[in-house]
Amino acid sequence: MCCSLKSWKATESLDHLEQEIWNNPYSNDSFPVYAEDIDGGSSPSTAMLSEVAKALKVTIVGSSIPERCGDRLYNACCVFGSIGVLKAKHRKTLDVLV
Repeated sequence: MCCSLKSWKATESLDHLEQEIWNNPYSNDSFPVYAEDIDGGSSPSTAMLSEVAKALKVTIVGSSIPERCGDRLYNACCVFGSIGVLKAKHRKTLDVLV
């Protein structure tokens, strides 16, 4: 993972964007290995985004991470509100064999 709460500083505005698929190497071979179960609560990346949003009282658009849901893989972007709650999630299908 690229960062933790310790590496974020509370400021009046949060000016930070992550690249697409920011929590693992960007390769088709890596997506199934690093995919996280966001809906199942097994996602260290979204847990960190939630914690930072709540601590800094900001809304975070978390760019995208590989998500596993059943036998499907998605490129998922999550939005966390200022109290750390998941407000929205957008998925697009990753065309990778699982």
